[in-house]
Amino acid sequence: MQPESPTNEIQQPESTNPDGAIHVEAPVTDMNIHPVTTFPEKKNFLSKLLIGGLVLFLVSVMLVAGGLGYWAYTLNTGLTKANEQLAALQGKYDSLESENSKLATDLAQSNADLEKTKQELADSQEELNAKTKSMKDAALRFTVLRKSLIPLTETEDGVASEDEFIAFFSDWIQSIEDVHDPVLLSKFEDMVDAMLAGKSGDGSFLEYLLNSIENDLK
Repeated sequence: MQPESPTNEIQQPESTNPDGAIHVEAPVTDMNIHPVTTFPEKKNFLSKLLIGGLVLFLVSVMLVAGGLGYWAYTLNTGLTKANEQLAALQGKYDSLESENSKLATDLAQSNADLEKTKQELADSQEELNAKTKSMKDAALRFTVLRKSLIPLTETEDGVASEDEFIAFFSDWIQSIEDVHDPVLLSKFEDMVDAMLAGKSGDGSFLEYLLNSIENDLK
């Protein structure tokens, strides 16, 4: 039996596995154990994903902010236009209201002028009717005056017949009655009564007749 020679090698224990194969473990040369970084690729992927999501979020926020700004600008522009249109319509309304008020005033004045004109026409018509009546009355009085001044038609022997006298006197009375003046008729009757009584008339009949003709012609 040979003696064992000293050696610096450390004999490792053998290990068996169920297959019966012998495996020799590698010697441990460094006893200091360093921590092992696990899955560096996965960590970089998550960082990039986080950054990408943040960028996408910022872009979305900017788009939303831009959309809100454009919407606010559009709304403000529409509101400005609406205010301008409202101001224009208010101006037109005020103008129409002023014109309507002026038209109402003009219409009231026109109605007043129309009523005044109608009243003036009525007064003129009344005055014309009065003048016409006066002219007709004056014409009738002139007929009475003519019959009072024209002498009786004399026959060849110088004496008017009774029929001629009655016809003349009846026509004279009819002309006086046509005047429709009770005063004139009364003065005529007084004159006839004086003549029948053999008295001369006082001339009041002719005086009144002439004065009434003058008044009708004024």
